[in-house]
Amino acid sequence: MSTAEPPQMVISPSQSPHRVTVGMQLLLHCAAEGLPIPTVQWHIKDDPVTPLEQIYQQLYLVPTDSPNTTVYTCVGRNFVSGTERIAQVNVTVIVERQCPVLRAPFRGQITVSDDRKMAFFSCYRGYSLRGSNVLKCKNGQWNRPRPSCQLIPRLCRWNCNF
Repeated sequence: MSTAEPPQMVISPSQSPHRVTVGMQLLLHCAAEGLPIPTVQWHIKDDPVTPLEQIYQQLYLVPTDSPNTTVYTCVGRNFVSGTERIAQVNVTVIVERQCPVLRAPFRGQITVSDDRKMAFFSCYRGYSLRGSNVLKCKNGQWNRPRPSCQLIPRLCRWNCNF
């Protein structure tokens, strides 16, 4: 017959503090081992998190407020042995300046990355891109001007206005 073992705690990803931008997501996982298998509960300060934020042993965060640093605590409890172990992680919420919304060039299209830090441009058939096909957002500004699409002259047969 085995005896009860106190929980051993592991949080991943392990680096701390974690930095997350307002509107982006962060998923923290807390694993607890012991005999019997311990329960796991995430806490913000001294309050348990809501069930919508905690799925099994994972804490799902999408910060929507202003910059702050919060300590999240993962508590592993073994009710048979009456023992409890904690692991803590610091999460710093930052606000990054967003770049202005870009429009697709006339006779072209744009694809913006999910994090809104890169924009990819292309032109329709018969048009060529003038300028960079990739723009990068840094500190709220695009690194280059928005490109344009120009008609390729050799494909123009009748009434081409340049």
